[in-house]
Amino acid sequence: MDTTKQYILMCEKANEIQELHTNNNLETGNVYVSKYYFDYKVLNYKDIAEVYYDDGYNCGTRKYKYYCWLPRQDQLQEMIKLKSLRQSYINFDFFLGLDRADHRDVMSRYGLNTMEQLWLAFVMKEKYNKVWNGKDWEVR
Repeated sequence: MDTTKQYILMCEKANEIQELHTNNNLETGNVYVSKYYFDYKVLNYKDIAEVYYDDGYNCGTRKYKYYCWLPRQDQLQEMIKLKSLRQSYINFDFFLGLDRADHRDVMSRYGLNTMEQLWLAFVMKEKYNKVWNGKDWEVR
């Protein structure tokens, strides 16, 4: 599972992806990060669901008010639902740049380093027509 600062930034900036995930769908195996002083702290679903009570009468408050969901590769793949496996393959092939004359692959073109980063970039391109510029997602 990618927990690099680049993937965290990509996920934080992918508002459309973050909106798919709410407090209502916390589940085993999900990975989150929270700002922790000047760095990030990796959390699991139990950390997010954990509630602290002020006293016996007040409603609880979450320890981590801000957190960012880091989708796993299988969750990213699930977001791309095309009518056929063949069409999925063709779209992914095209995204990878296998048909381009300059033969630069998408990993080097957008500075991606892991499969999660690659799949997040593919989801953002397919669903929202956005590409990663190294700092944010931009429409292209």
